[in-house]
Amino acid sequence: MHMRNLLTTKQAAEMLGVTTRQITRWALNGDVPHAHKIEGLRGAYLFDIDTLEEIHATRSERLTEATS
Repeated sequence: MHMRNLLTTKQAAEMLGVTTRQITRWALNGDVPHAHKIEGLRGAYLFDIDTLEEIHATRSERLTEATS
């Protein structure tokens, strides 16, 4: 996996329309798989862009169905 295919927590949160706290919570709970966690107490999570695009599409479909 190349670094250019990875997004930071902030970028992932912006893509999914949630807060950085929410995306971190999802990563900790296993609700959103993270590609890598940088070492250290405050190590950042990195997310695979392809996985996030799939999650975004699924979330968008659910919102569309809920409002139809």
